[in-house]
Amino acid sequence: MLDTPTARIPLIQRLEKNDLDWAADFLTNVFLLGPPITKLFAPRHLPRQLRYFMRCNAALALNSGECFATDARDGVALWLRPGRTSMTLRDMWQAGMFRAPLEYGLLATLKVLGFAYHVDAMHKRCAPMPHYYLFLIGVDPQQQRQGVSTALVNDMLARIDAEGLPVFLETQSRGNVEIYEKLGFVVVEKRPFPGAATVYNWGMLRPPRAPRGGKASLSPG
Repeated sequence: MLDTPTARIPLIQRLEKNDLDWAADFLTNVFLLGPPITKLFAPRHLPRQLRYFMRCNAALALNSGECFATDARDGVALWLRPGRTSMTLRDMWQAGMFRAPLEYGLLATLKVLGFAYHVDAMHKRCAPMPHYYLFLIGVDPQQQRQGVSTALVNDMLARIDAEGLPVFLETQSRGNVEIYEKLGFVVVEKRPFPGAATVYNWGMLRPPRAPRGGKASLSPG
């Protein structure tokens, strides 16, 4: 859920592990507004199950990457670092993901696993090389089109450019695709989710920016 900048540039702050519950609550409130993630859960259990889903994602990023929020706490971005973009069993354990069957029930667990498998397979096809992963980003709906998400992304992209590395992300919003394209991302793959032909997943890659005095490369490593 992105925006286009029309106001002041927010200041960006790093989140720590004691911010986990706040980040989970914030992302839950943002993504409660609509699919595709909300379609994974039964309506009567949606807030509780979606919060567990978001808490696991935030915990994963805090353990294996970096998490940022705006100074006004109206936007959150979760990133995974190179070499930590694929979950290990230890990552899943530390993020609390093995409680999924108890939290979701059998049907929702199967749906979440199918969603995760689709996203992970696209990720591996699109970005086999060392890269950063923009794992999740959310903006308070009342603050969209105020430059929140753009500030969250640009702040990290500046650092990644200095390292000469690519960035991968996926999105299920056509509107987000257009915004990410303005930030230098290109669509590498587009596929519908299994069993949901009207819901597409776009895999996008931002090629590494050439470091001063040299040329960056996308060759696998």
